[in-house]
Amino acid sequence: MNLTEPGSGLDNLIAEQSREIAATSLTENDIVEAVCRYIQAQGMTIESRCSTKQQGYDIVAIHPKTGRRLIIEAKGATSASETSARFGKGFSTNQVRSHVARAFYTAASTLQKEAGKADAAIALPDTENHRHFVQNIESSLKNLGIAVFWVNSNGSIDAENWNS
Repeated sequence: MNLTEPGSGLDNLIAEQSREIAATSLTENDIVEAVCRYIQAQGMTIESRCSTKQQGYDIVAIHPKTGRRLIIEAKGATSASETSARFGKGFSTNQVRSHVARAFYTAASTLQKEAGKADAAIALPDTENHRHFVQNIESSLKNLGIAVFWVNSNGSIDAENWNS
């Protein structure tokens, strides 16, 4: 097989690397926007959402039939602040680990704080580093019922452990 032909392994590798690079340019605000569009398309209503300049839950959505709230903690792959040294650059492996850990903690503590009155989820860019760190806590996420929304570079979503 000629690796330079269309449809070859090299083409697939280049396409995968391009998606990874594009996903590392997603800010937290991009993640929030994509997830809001997705869950609205699933029939949920957005009660509130925060940008990176605001405090509070990143996304609060309401299920139209049950009235149950879904509270989502979002993290981006790069800084949303144009004055930041990290703006437009993907976060380091250590920063990604910290972001995944903080998102997990926020979702778990939200479940406790809401005392069974809400569901929790995390929303992350679909990058190799983010997937690696989530894989390390995957069984804990499932045991707690915390959904994961993976945001692809084109804004599409892959949802895990979530039933709309």
